[in-house]
Amino acid sequence: TQQRTIQQALRVARTTVEKTNRDIAEEHQRLQAANGGDHIQRLGEIERAKEEAEELKRRFEAHGQELGRLDQDRQNAEQKLRDGRPIVDDRRDAVRKCESLLDSLSRDRGQHLAAYNRNMPNLLRAVNAETRLREKPVGPIGQHVRLLEPEWSSIIETTFGNTLESFVVTNRQDQHLLRELMGRTQCVYQILIGDRQPIDTSRSEPDENLATIMRVIEIDNDLVRNQLIINQAIEQTVLIPDRNDAFRFMYESGGRPRNVKVTICHNANKRGAGIRLTIGRGGDASSPVTPWERPPRIKTDIESQIRIQRDTLQQLKRDLNDAENNFRQLQADLEKCKQALERHKRQERDLRLQSQRADERAERLRDELEVDTPKDGTLDTLQALLRDAEEENEQHSHSYQDAVVAKDRLGQLGKQLKDEVDTAQTAIEGTVARISKAEAKVQTAAQKRQDALYEKNNAYARIEDAKSDKVRVENARQRQADKVASFEVDAGRISPRVAVDPGETPTTLDAKLTKLQKDLERYQQERVSFFFPACITLTLGRLGGTREELNEACVEAEIKYKTAKKQLDDLHSLSQSLKFTLLDRKSRWLKFRRFISSRARIMFVYLLSEREFRGKLVANHEHQELDVSIEPDISRNSDKSRQTKTLSGGEKSFSTICLLLSLWDAMGSPIRCLDEFDVFMDNVNRDVSMKMMIGAARRSVSRQFILITPQAMGNVQLQEDVNIIKMTDPERGQTTLPFSR
Repeated sequence: TQQRTIQQALRVARTTVEKTNRDIAEEHQRLQAANGGDHIQRLGEIERAKEEAEELKRRFEAHGQELGRLDQDRQNAEQKLRDGRPIVDDRRDAVRKCESLLDSLSRDRGQHLAAYNRNMPNLLRAVNAETRLREKPVGPIGQHVRLLEPEWSSIIETTFGNTLESFVVTNRQDQHLLRELMGRTQCVYQILIGDRQPIDTSRSEPDENLATIMRVIEIDNDLVRNQLIINQAIEQTVLIPDRNDAFRFMYESGGRPRNVKVTICHNANKRGAGIRLTIGRGGDASSPVTPWERPPRIKTDIESQIRIQRDTLQQLKRDLNDAENNFRQLQADLEKCKQALERHKRQERDLRLQSQRADERAERLRDELEVDTPKDGTLDTLQALLRDAEEENEQHSHSYQDAVVAKDRLGQLGKQLKDEVDTAQTAIEGTVARISKAEAKVQTAAQKRQDALYEKNNAYARIEDAKSDKVRVENARQRQADKVASFEVDAGRISPRVAVDPGETPTTLDAKLTKLQKDLERYQQERVSFFFPACITLTLGRLGGTREELNEACVEAEIKYKTAKKQLDDLHSLSQSLKFTLLDRKSRWLKFRRFISSRARIMFVYLLSEREFRGKLVANHEHQELDVSIEPDISRNSDKSRQTKTLSGGEKSFSTICLLLSLWDAMGSPIRCLDEFDVFMDNVNRDVSMKMMIGAARRSVSRQFILITPQAMGNVQLQEDVNIIKMTDPERGQTTLPFSR
């Protein structure tokens, strides 16, 4: 708006100058008629001097307008030079890293653990020496993977990321032991829990003519293969070298190709880099795959790796040479712009000096003419008006020029602000990336907190079980003590208590009693023979046989007695063994029952905490009763919970879901079905219950959950392991099904 106002005022001033010049010419003609030809000649010189001054002024103004262009060229050259310097530094850094990696490959040839933490050998030795492990952990994963096509090494290394440095175990106890060993050896990596049962991918792989990550690598362990399939989808990640072929395959085949999640191709502009192509709900997407700049962790032909790395180094050096040549050319262009700006400034000074001299000459000629011309007020007035108009014109010209310069300056300021905005945007993107990493750390910490909460609840449950066992054992001890006291009272009625030497047992006392009885019988027999020798024959005759016959009968009776006693001892020993076996089986059954109850109780408390409920599950095995108490308000400090009869419909349904999931977790049924579980739930309880059941289904390996509900389930996110089958609405009034025989 200000520039348009100045242009309008400038047009008015120029119109005034032209009109005044015409009036002065007419006045000169009048004076010429009065004074003769000399006056006309001098007026002509004045006009020529003025025209020369105007011409020099126009040249000066036109020359001044080029200043902005030259200064803009200089700024553009400086910006290009600033933009080119990071490129040179990045390529020089890439060459240095590539040389370092090549030296590392040549130096560590045959050392497979050189790509990992320097304490990795100590960790592996500690794992081999640990005897508490149920199954030996598998890892690091990269040691069980061999690459068949080395040209994909950098892209696959970047795609797998930290997964190649992870370990795999089959149970949580081994996970805790391995984490303890990692902390002890200062070599901490991710620990995954998996199953050794191989995953069947025959129905989920793409066509056989397509190269996938799983087809270009060899895996020597089923645990590693299962984890790479689950976490990296290696059976559905297609590798296509050419970028155009990859784009045509992924986006021009009429929808996502069958059994293909991701397609990766080489980046022709950067060696070792790639491009990741996906099709999601938001549409087509592509993201870069950065080159891997560390020693390779996947097993491969080391000579091929060194050859590929040397080719990469040569390409990087050529790129660095091109970047340095381009940078030197940018420096030369900047120097040329500076020289052109200096020449322009010198020419501007010369034109300003020439314009001033021309103005002075025209002014001098006008003064001489005024001295020689008779005084007439009209010409003087017109010339005064002309000077005023010219001054106004010159003032408006300078204002217009200042406005143009200000506009250029504002344009440069706007460009600078735009660059600052772009820089701020880049900083924001970096901040968003850091926030994403922080959120990932928070998620990891939350998982650790959840594991700690699980362990804490498990510890509390063990304490409660131990207290219950203590009470039960004390009661049993008291019953045995009462029984012993009763036995002592009954025995005291027959005979007073006899002191027993320390270390004596019922068996030793029975043996001593038997020996004393035998000694007593033998003593009595000897005493009878000593006092009544004449009666021996008579006594034997009364017994019905001779001495020899009675002796044989005695020997036979003694043999039968010993045989019967041995059988009795064997039966007694068998009875004791069966008794111990029964007690051991009963003890194991009690432990098994207690462990199942503890697991169900811990899982019930944990699932209630998902909705910030508090409660407990009480199992009375003696009376075969199961009681549940719930407190929906976790902020209440009271230890007493509410009975299920006092809960609302949604709270009761949610508590029932928690109870079912906790009992299911303690059972072994492979198929678990639940019908119309969310009929009386509100939206909040329904969402929490659905997420909780989906999470429980994911944690239950080799289990299938079937959930039947009349709700729409529009808030459930479809995934590979979550399928929604929606039945058609029934036709009202239908009486006969349309089936033909």
